[in-house]
Amino acid sequence: MIRNWETNRCISRRIKMIGVFSMLLVGGFSIFYVVESPTLRMIGGILLLVGFVVISLIPTCENGGDSQ
Repeated sequence: MIRNWETNRCISRRIKMIGVFSMLLVGGFSIFYVVESPTLRMIGGILLLVGFVVISLIPTCENGGDSQ
């Protein structure tokens, strides 16, 4: 995965899904169960959205990204 990023500057669809799922799981838990302030919840939601956009903008490897 690291070698593929260094050579091709792309990540596999599987890694993207793991990243999004991890952000939603941990970030969603924090927003809904830990943070009580509505302002901080909104900021947390915006940060999750920014993270999702960043992951979406990283190119996806055509070959799956697991080889090389």
